[in-house]
Amino acid sequence: MTRVCMLHRVLPNQPTAFGRPSCYRLRGTSLTPAEFERLLDSEPVRSLEDVVEAVMEGAPPPPGQVLTFDDGYCEWIHHVVPALEARRVFATFLVCPAFVQERAAQPHPVDLFYWLLDHARRPRFELRLSDGTLTHGSLETDAGKLALITGDLKRRIAHGPPGEQREFLRLLAHALDVEPPADLVRTLYPTEAELRALASVGHRLGAHGTSHRHLTKMEAREAASEISASLSWIARLSDARPAPFAYPDGDFDSATEQQVQAAGATCALTCIPGTVTREAPLFRLPREFITPSHPGVL
Repeated sequence: MTRVCMLHRVLPNQPTAFGRPSCYRLRGTSLTPAEFERLLDSEPVRSLEDVVEAVMEGAPPPPGQVLTFDDGYCEWIHHVVPALEARRVFATFLVCPAFVQERAAQPHPVDLFYWLLDHARRPRFELRLSDGTLTHGSLETDAGKLALITGDLKRRIAHGPPGEQREFLRLLAHALDVEPPADLVRTLYPTEAELRALASVGHRLGAHGTSHRHLTKMEAREAASEISASLSWIARLSDARPAPFAYPDGDFDSATEQQVQAAGATCALTCIPGTVTREAPLFRLPREFITPSHPGVL
């Protein structure tokens, strides 16, 4: 059995505002370094290339786990890679320019949203959105904070028009009495040089779109450009090696699948749970979302 693991962040588990866990922890997108090491030791680590090669040949993929990381975060360099090097194993880092220092003028809206909630000075807020909607929230309980990062408010921030995103985050910062630091991009995201260094020591870089927007919500020409531009950028960082692709937020359809294949990706990764078999479609490969409660972590 081969499973492809989808990970994001590896961070110490430190309480944030009002003693609540961080947004990443509540959302399940952050493991502690100790949890990550338990995952590494739970079963053999395989390379994505070996799995893709086996599927292309119609052979059973090698049993074990493939480690893939989405988006782009500094701790990949500081926490993740040292743990991998100690075991002499490799991972695939599926990077989006929106999460790289040189390309990100501002933090991604979701990262900024999480930062505001994690550093809030007021436990409750109420504000009116540009469309007249009155919204409110509470950070006094884990359940209240979880509702904010999984509900309609999060969806608006993740997928709303850029102008609406910026205005809401400005209003939220004021309502929570907190101002993000000027160097937040630098503290969150890696540099292109750091990504090149990952590729140079044997890790694989993959594409994840250029803006982390849902491809199926774009016009066909715009989606094709988003896919090809991200693959070209990854090729520049990794000596023109053919690269895998991960659908942002797992959003894809048959047309998107064909566009990714036509753009020259080696495979495409989804957010559909399951294991990889010899019959697995290369451009709809399943992945398991690894949370702190995943059996491989526990």
